[in-house]
Amino acid sequence: MINTLFENKWISLREKITDEYSYTYSHEIRCNGQIVSVLPYRKSPLDGRIEFLLRSEFTPCWQDENVISSITGGVENDDPLYTAQLELMEEGGYRIELEKLVSLGTMYGTKSSDTVYHLFTCDLTDYEFDKNDITNSDLESKAHCFWGTHHELLQSKDPFVYVNFVKLFENKII
Repeated sequence: MINTLFENKWISLREKITDEYSYTYSHEIRCNGQIVSVLPYRKSPLDGRIEFLLRSEFTPCWQDENVISSITGGVENDDPLYTAQLELMEEGGYRIELEKLVSLGTMYGTKSSDTVYHLFTCDLTDYEFDKNDITNSDLESKAHCFWGTHHELLQSKDPFVYVNFVKLFENKII
């Protein structure tokens, strides 16, 4: 049995009760518990080194300053691939074909949430940035994407940056 302890338009706090245990966890209502995380890469036009499209984003629950993160968004229409394409355009300013996105698998974020994260990457070496594609909500207006090397990537406090980075190597993409 699952009881809802609290709920608003974004999140619910649920308690799963069985004969053996009781477990409390969060569920993201806004996206039915599914989020995409995208970590694109490219060969630098200056020296050919690999760079990553990172996001400097204001995340109030982490701290009152921008944190380096991956491009993320709640899954729309139960289609993670389409959502990854849309988020890359809206947050990153890059319009790519669906078939250029590479799935790096799925994962859970924490043991206190049932959210499934769909991980993606793509090579943006031959793509042009278009600031007109970027759309921002109030909080997102304090954010921006930038190209960084692995040194900037290692400054991140977002676990999905690291998981995507490891998956890029594991899948021999970079």
